[in-house]
Amino acid sequence: MATAGALRYRRVLLKLSGEALMGSGSFGIDPDVVRILSDEIASVHALGVELALAQPPDLIICDITMPEMDGFGVLFSLRENVTTSHVPFIFLTASTRTYDRMFGVELGANDYITKPFKLQELLEAVKKRV
Repeated sequence: MATAGALRYRRVLLKLSGEALMGSGSFGIDPDVVRILSDEIASVHALGVELALAQPPDLIICDITMPEMDGFGVLFSLRENVTTSHVPFIFLTASTRTYDRMFGVELGANDYITKPFKLQELLEAVKKRV
């Protein structure tokens, strides 16, 4: 965790399929809650898993539908490694299927938020986990 003055920043890894969810204020998260590091956003599963293993973030927000490896595979890979097995993991996905939600929880997801979502819902999930 990095510190800037009195504010505490958290490291968040975002793995979302083709979406620019972050940017200059577009995500709307107050900097004392979380600092999203845009250079750590992974659009390819291997890069995201590698980043998480090299520098474990405080939280991971991940989509399910992605090229090469889906979010379930990402979560499974991270939970199998002692370096990242403890990192809170939130699915943020368009998949509303009950099976997907149950499977995500079974694999160890801490939260499962479906799109479209209310920003407040995501913020509350993030605050609970970091």
